[in-house]
Amino acid sequence: MLPIRTTELIRYYQQAEKALETAKALGKNNKSFFQGYWNEGVFEECGSGEVKTLKFSAEFPDYILRRLKKEDNFIAAVGKVGRNTNAAETIIVLDNDSADCFERPEF
Repeated sequence: MLPIRTTELIRYYQQAEKALETAKALGKNNKSFFQGYWNEGVFEECGSGEVKTLKFSAEFPDYILRRLKKEDNFIAAVGKVGRNTNAAETIIVLDNDSADCFERPEF
């Protein structure tokens, strides 16, 4: 590991604090991060492998909606997670279906 300057360490600390605040705010609003693979109207959730319906509860640009209709995609999003349906309010990552799911870090 390379030596880290104090200014870099402070910046990393601030980014971590901001991420924690954002995660807490999402939890209070019953929103969650979720990810999976979208293929012809079928959403397979990463981790659990559950097949769910995926709804888009926000207005997304036309080019994103066209892409979702044409290609198999990996999607990471924030929204409401239900037993049978997830509702995407914000798309964080939209990639091809060969992208890997994000894994939680182990400390």
